[in-house]
Amino acid sequence: MTGKELLNKFNAPIVWGNLLGMALVFVLVCLGATWCMNNYTNHGERIDVPDVTDLLFEDAQAQLEALGLTCVVVDSSFNKNLAPGIIVEQTPKPNAQVKGGREIGVTINVKTEPMLVLPNIILNCSQREAEAQLAALGFKVGPCMYVAGDKGNVLGVKCQGKNINNGDRVPVSSTITLVVGNSEMEYNENEVLYDEGEGLEIDNTGSDTEEIVF
Repeated sequence: MTGKELLNKFNAPIVWGNLLGMALVFVLVCLGATWCMNNYTNHGERIDVPDVTDLLFEDAQAQLEALGLTCVVVDSSFNKNLAPGIIVEQTPKPNAQVKGGREIGVTINVKTEPMLVLPNIILNCSQREAEAQLAALGFKVGPCMYVAGDKGNVLGVKCQGKNINNGDRVPVSSTITLVVGNSEMEYNENEVLYDEGEGLEIDNTGSDTEEIVF
């Protein structure tokens, strides 16, 4: 086949028709993919996030849903000066621009104060070990009380002046006191180190996690 004959075959209408058809299909596929992507990602759509702090959760939820956003509780806190169910914090922050369908995480003020479970530290830890465990769990630890006994060992724990046991649940805002032994001190027979009959009235039957109630 000569070059002229080959060129004539490429110039045939059917060849150009196939090429134009392929080009048209390619363009249509690109346009369709772009349209689908823009609709799936809400391209170009921006919603200003309103400030829903200080609102009740139900009111904030209705306001956000009206804008095409979703309100989700992601955390809780306790403030006795605020009504239960009040939103104290939100993410993203007010006036941030987001796409439709975005979840707005909120922190809710709960009805009851969260509780912390006292770990197994009484008669099982030194003062330093106990303080490290308690700090890691979020306990507030006040100055230690020293009594006669094995030096440096935790012999008891007090909260609000009452004795508490391993596994008891105490309010998160309470400050606890470690009763620590000091072998250099003289034993006082009148001192009550640990009287189970005068324990703090706390919950020692629940689980380690606190249900959010607002």
